[in-house]
This record gives sequence, C-alpha cells and structure tokens, in this order.
Amino acid sequence: MPTGQLLEVEDDVALSAPRQGDHRRLLKSVVAVLAGCATVCLVVGLIHAGSTAGNGSTNPSIPSTATAFAPGARAFLTPPSMSIGHVTRNQMMGRAIPVRGQRVQSSAGARYTAARVAARGGVNGLYMLAPGSQNSFSLRRADGRGENTRAAIASDVVFEGGDVNTVTKNWDARAPWETSAMPSYDYSRANSTHYQVLLDGMAVCRDESATMLPLLEELQKQDFFALFPFDLMASCRYMPTEETPCDLEACEVEPADYDYSGRVPEKIIARDTSEYDFKIDGWIREDMPSDFTDYYDLRLTPEKNTGYDGSRVWRFIHQKLCFQDEVMKPENGWKRDFNRAISGMHAAVDAHIIEDIGFNEQGLAEYHRRLRDEPGSIVNLYHSYMLTLDALREMRERLDNCNYLGDGEVIRPIMTGVTGSKLASSPELMRNADTLRVRAKSCQGNLYKARLRIRDLFSVMDCVQCNLCRLHGKTMVLGLGATFQVLLGRTGSGGDPKELDRVQVAALVATAAKFGTACATIEKFRELDGADVSKPFDAAVESTKKAVAKIAA
Repeated sequence: MPTGQLLEVEDDVALSAPRQGDHRRLLKSVVAVLAGCATVCLVVGLIHAGSTAGNGSTNPSIPSTATAFAPGARAFLTPPSMSIGHVTRNQMMGRAIPVRGQRVQSSAGARYTAARVAARGGVNGLYMLAPGSQNSFSLRRADGRGENTRAAIASDVVFEGGDVNTVTKNWDARAPWETSAMPSYDYSRANSTHYQVLLDGMAVCRDESATMLPLLEELQKQDFFALFPFDLMASCRYMPTEETPCDLEACEVEPADYDYSGRVPEKIIARDTSEYDFKIDGWIREDMPSDFTDYYDLRLTPEKNTGYDGSRVWRFIHQKLCFQDEVMKPENGWKRDFNRAISGMHAAVDAHIIEDIGFNEQGLAEYHRRLRDEPGSIVNLYHSYMLTLDALREMRERLDNCNYLGDGEVIRPIMTGVTGSKLASSPELMRNADTLRVRAKSCQGNLYKARLRIRDLFSVMDCVQCNLCRLHGKTMVLGLGATFQVLLGRTGSGGDPKELDRVQVAALVATAAKFGTACATIEKFRELDGADVSKPFDAAVESTKKAVAKIAA
C-alpha cells in the first residue's frame, strides 16, 4: 500500500479502512503500544514474520501474515515515507485489495481468521481494525462452527471472505434474544389512573411546545450545552458486531477540535477533567478523560437519517436491558416506568429519522411503521420528555444561579424561562414525576437494578456502528441517567442536583431538547395523517382509524 497500513489485534477484529481524523488516534495508540514492553516484543515478532511480500518484494514495516498474537495487543505500522501530519481518507485507503482467510492461533487459544492483504505496489500485510462506523470486513469466531465472515465492500476494496451462510447472508449461530418476540411497552391497561395523567401531560406539552422548544434550542447554541467528551473508538462488549457498517460519509463525525472554526475552550476541558468522578453504583457512567476521548459539538453534528440499521442493537436493549419479568404486576410499576423511558428514547430516535426523511409519503409511511402503529411508543416518548422537564425544574435553584463558566449573563435569562415555565411547573408533569417516585420507593430496595441497566445502556451505545448515531445515543443515555439521578437518587426520594457534573447537566438539557423536538415532529405527522391534533395521541382512537382505512383500501 503506498501510504502504509494499520495493524490492530484485538479479541474482536475487523478489516477496514481507517476513517478521517484517525491519524491523531493513530499517534495516541503508538504511544500506548510503546508503553507496554510485551506489546513491543509482539510487534517485532509480527514484523519479522511478515517481512517477505507475496510477489517477492520486502517491506519490514508491514507484515504479510501472522502465526500468533495476544488479544488486546495493538500496533500501528507505517513506512518512513508516510506523513502523519495530515492524512486524508483516500491516502489511508488501499485499492483493489484481495483478502483471503488465514487461520491464526491466539495465545489464549482462540482461533480467528486473519486477513491476508495484498496491496497494490507489491506490499502484503495484515490490515485489521476494531469495528467502528467505517466500512469493514469483520472476522469472528462462532461457537465451534468455524470462522464466519461477513464483508461490507468499500467502493475501491475487493474482499474474498468465507463460510457465511449463502442463503441468509448472516451467521448461523444466534443467541435467544436475536429471535425472541419483541416486548410491548403499551401499559395503558396496567394503571388507568396513571395513563390519564400521561394523556393530560401530553396535552400540556403540546400546547406549550411553541414556548418551550425555542428556549431549549437557544440553550443548545451555547458551548456549555453543546460540547461533549466521548470515546467513539470503543469496541462493543455485548454482542458480536455483525451489522453492515454505516456509510462513512453519512455516519462519520469529526471531533470539535478538528473543526477549523474554533477549538474547545480550555475552561470546559479543565472543568470536565476536574469534575469527573467514578461512582460504583450511580445512575451515570461516562467516558473517562483519556487519550481516546474527544470533544464533539452537537451544533455541527445534528441528528439525521444516515441509513444505518440499528435494529439489532435496539433488539438487544429491549430484550436484555429492559425489564421482562412480572412487569404487569401492580407492585412493579417502577419497572414499567423504566421501560417507558427506554421506549421513549427509541421513539425520539425514530422521530428524528422520519423528520429528516421529510413530511412526505415516505416519511408518513415510516411514521406509521415506527411510531403510530408501535404500541405505547408515542405515549412513552411524552413520558420521557415530561421527566426531563421535571428534572430541570427540580434543579431550578442551581440552574438559575449558575455562572456557566463565564457565560451566565447570556444563559441565565434563557434558563429561568425553562425552569420557571408554565410547562415545567404544570401539575400534570409533577404528578407524573410523583408517580415515578412513589413506585421507586416501594420497590423494596431493587432500584439498583434500574441503575445497573442505565449504566449498561451507555456502554451498549459502543455497539452502534454509526458514529453520528453513537454520539447522539450516548448523549441521550447520559440525559436519562441525569434525570433519574435528580428525580430518584439512590432511594427513590430524589438526588442532590449539585452532584451532576457539567457534562451531565448539558446532557440533561440536550436530551430534553431532543425529546421536545421529537414530540413536535410527531404532532406534525399526526396532522399530516389526518388525526385530531387538538387532542393528545390516543392509540385506541388512531389505531381504529388505521383499521378502518385498511378495510376501505
């Protein structure tokens, strides 16, 4: 390959072209590798093992094959002629690369299929990269069935894999959650009193949307609420990452400090670094400050329809993280409230997708499929929105008096408009939050199970292969965690708003804005659908309309 190759050996490996901006991470990883003596020795061994190219040429910087490697070892190899100062996507990508499976043995005894790469220019080598949002060739081991491969073919790369099911194009081995029936989050019959509280709250949210949304959107224009430190290079630890990765151009995001319009203010970096604190049993888990954590600006990376199919990740979330056992028992209302919040987050994602598709025939069809005809989806979105607004109201004393790192004169008037708004202070919203607390306090010390699930939900976002989707997913999970921290705390009685750090406060505001925008989008599609938008969405009414229309057709 004219510009060099990247070798990264992990438990889960994939063949891929590095994305834009990875030269910075490449340099960071080089430092990390050199810090480990054992890894350095391994790299040396790999280089010697692959010094002879298939056509007789030799390049000691790039190995052609490997007979052993240690899981977790990382090595980035580049020829001396490569300039790391500025590397474009095209420079890093090889062209016409034939790939052939070759079995290797790890020191832990696991067998993998290694990819042997022959690059144009006569240089052979192994080219492996952990799964991400880029086009990739995944290498996996599947429960004694041999090595299975699945290729997502880049425009200028040719792959030759093996052992994939030629009929289904998927792996043969499947965990039970992959095929189990999806749970329903329509709890309208579980407690008619609470359901009416939700409908009343939905009506207030709809009526006050024109006042609240502009305030939330104005807050998001400020650095304090727009910049988030995330590690988007982390690998998935919950499932084999088999999905076809998202298109690079649609799914990629650049860190904020790569944007030439400006850099992340040092005061934000300093505060976030000093505030980070690990809590073993808290509601929130964050990406810790590290060389792999970058800042991302939500103002430059808005939600959109990237075309990425995240249905398998959502299936895992609904099957493995949401509560399944005895959910409909009267004493388990706290489980239903948790499930509603996750369902609401899913509905918000769907609403942003269909908004980007447009208010047209295709968008309306997707609205029917994803939201209107999905039991409980729309009501649960409003439930989540109401909880975030109530959490902001609970934080009023702190938010109304914060200095916001020197931007308080600009932000405080906007924030007081949010926390003191008719919507945030409405009895309907407060009744919904009160119901949440009563149920949480009566769960007999089991609230830790909900905290555990929120923490895992944040980590599951690393299984999303679209980096834009992963960015916004992590933001929303942080926002939900902050919401539960404020409203419930450890016992269900509520937490101290002062315990939230800058990132968590920003995520709470951003998540409230995302949920509010999603609710407004749904109301527009309801109007397009011919629904009576003067009344809150009622599944019983609008599903009947759907059935009548289907019969008439």
